[in-house]
Amino acid sequence: IAKTAQPTNRGDWLVVGDIDQANKPTPPCGAGCPSGQLCVDEGGGQSRCARPSASSAPCIPGCTGTQACVQSADLLTSVCRSSLAAQTLTDLPLGVGVAPSLAFLDDKAVIAYYDSVNKTLKAVQAANVGATPGFLPPVIIDGADPSPLPKRDVGRFPSLAIGRVGQVGGRIAIGFPDLTSQQLLLYQSDSLSAHAAHDGAPTASSTSPAMAQKKS
Repeated sequence: IAKTAQPTNRGDWLVVGDIDQANKPTPPCGAGCPSGQLCVDEGGGQSRCARPSASSAPCIPGCTGTQACVQSADLLTSVCRSSLAAQTLTDLPLGVGVAPSLAFLDDKAVIAYYDSVNKTLKAVQAANVGATPGFLPPVIIDGADPSPLPKRDVGRFPSLAIGRVGQVGGRIAIGFPDLTSQQLLLYQSDSLSAHAAHDGAPTASSTSPAMAQKKS
């Protein structure tokens, strides 16, 4: 919180405490792979750099999806392994609090943000007004679906808005993308609460056929 109208250094700010945090995971293949090699998944949370197999030693049967045909760890055979190349080219920094969106509900701060470590949309609400907000525990609005549902990447660049008292559907509205299913989602509620498991089926909306609405 700014102590002055025009803060210019760290002494002009009041830190009210950490809202959320997460351990930064080790990136696949450490600092990346040498030229001519691919970062592949060995299973069990292990990854390695591997050379693509020569055309004279193809993988049998052939690889599918995002798999690549590479030399085995002992360099004796050709094997299919899932490529982690996309994960080594991170377009957003790993952390919590990415792309925050701030609004006020009855003068109490509400913040929606993307957790790029866990690929989830989170939000937090202050219990008090002013310089001692006393933020409540963060709430996972979407993502982190329970097994056996597949893991999704949701919540990048959320847009938070607060409606009027009596707003149909709830005063807190958060628009956000589901990158995995290529949907634009809307969360709406009068208070922050963890979502029900997403079933991947959009509901009807007068706003856009690409929007699925989530209410609590």
